[in-house]
Amino acid sequence: LLLYVRDDTEALSGYMRSVSTAYSMYYNKKYKSRGHVFQSIFKAVAIGTDTYFAHITRYIHMNPRTYMTYKWSSLPAYLGEPHEDWLSPERAMTMTPTEYRRFIDEYTDKKKEFGYIKHLLADA
Repeated sequence: LLLYVRDDTEALSGYMRSVSTAYSMYYNKKYKSRGHVFQSIFKAVAIGTDTYFAHITRYIHMNPRTYMTYKWSSLPAYLGEPHEDWLSPERAMTMTPTEYRRFIDEYTDKKKEFGYIKHLLADA
């Protein structure tokens, strides 16, 4: 699960700890299991610059394999499409929806180039 939330990091960490503990207890009781439910612990990272923010949102948006049609993604909102009121990408973005789309597409093209180069190097 990847989330970007504008909030106090300490408060968010406490909230996520409570949610993960409660869910783990529910899961273990329901499935008569013991131990860890999640692969790793919750991590919170401060995003200090607009550039870093743009790269983080791009990573989050492109994480699903079908990122352009992924049902649970906020990407359409960042691309200027109608969205829920609680989503406010315009508050956070310094790019227009058109610029953000280009930013996504450029990385997609680079990934394809890197894949091709990797394939060539593997065959060498």
